[in-house]
Amino acid sequence: MKRTITPKSQLKCEQLESRRLLAGVPVDFAYSLTAPAQAIAGSTLQVGSVNTNVGKSNGSALNTVGNFYLSKDRNVSADDIQLLNDVQGPIRGTVKPGDSFTIPFNVRIPGNTPAGNYFLIEVVRDVPVPRLGAAQQYDSNLANNTTSLPLRIDQPVVSQVTKLVAEGRTPGGLRGEKTTLTVRLVDASNAPLAGQTITFVDQCRYYRLQGRPNGERSLGSIVTDASGRAKLTYTIPSSVNVDNVSIIARFAGTNKLQASSCTITHVEIGRRS
Repeated sequence: MKRTITPKSQLKCEQLESRRLLAGVPVDFAYSLTAPAQAIAGSTLQVGSVNTNVGKSNGSALNTVGNFYLSKDRNVSADDIQLLNDVQGPIRGTVKPGDSFTIPFNVRIPGNTPAGNYFLIEVVRDVPVPRLGAAQQYDSNLANNTTSLPLRIDQPVVSQVTKLVAEGRTPGGLRGEKTTLTVRLVDASNAPLAGQTITFVDQCRYYRLQGRPNGERSLGSIVTDASGRAKLTYTIPSSVNVDNVSIIARFAGTNKLQASSCTITHVEIGRRS
């Protein structure tokens, strides 16, 4: 038979707790959760179990053991996914009325969890603790021992493989002359990827001697057209001595597309006679 849980949850953290009560005066602990509203399947979720003494006397929470579940509803049932089993929290001493403390739990969401809306539910069951010279005692109010939070689970985005390909013949020319450089961005099936930003740099020994990082100079960025092409008009540097200059095109990638790059075979710089 299913047990209904107080509305607030989407992942079930069932906590076993040992508690010592003072002088026979009942102690009342209430509970709440802190956790991100969203998580990626396969990631670790940091959950805080907030324990608050809402009674009128000091209490002592000696031991907290957590069991966590992922649920599609607000009921504790056999079809829930157990995430942690009997994980013990830190020992706590006296907790005064109105005081609270947070027990942290690291909960891993299984990588095969389907995307959707779930409940994180914390159910606290009180375990009797013997007291010297007295009978076992319990939390006086179990009605506030359940709390919950909604939790959205998403599957990680699988990024698509991309290729950046140089087109045309190897450019060359004299210092100060212009030449057109073309690259094409495609996916694994060679379909064009439009609207993506390609950055260009040129690289040579002369720039390294100048102390430029990686011997590179930025040439700007071009957005690919409908055919996946980005064309850059390149002016052969007049300040560079006779040398070969490498033109490098780079696609930084997105959350859905992997990064890629290519080197446009060296531009040969000739000397004016």
